Amino acid sequence: MPQSLARLHVHLVCSTKNRETILHDAVSESNVGAVREHIASQQEHHRKRSFQEEYRLFLERHGVVFDERYVWD
Repeated sequence: MPQSLARLHVHLVCSTKNRETILHDAVSESNVGAVREHIASQQEHHRKRSFQEEYRLFLERHGVVFDERYVWD
């Protein structure tokens, strides 16, 4: 049975008018540190739950219907 598969890569670049740095005021150094800690803890986090398990839960939580045969390589 023939099937069609597609892969779409999107690279999105955003900028402010006149390249104004308005985001600097919205992001504090403490938030940046928290994000870095979160990223560093991902290896430990995935010892409890695999990426696949977490992704399945995310799709189910948001009501996305999916077929396991086409989600993973």
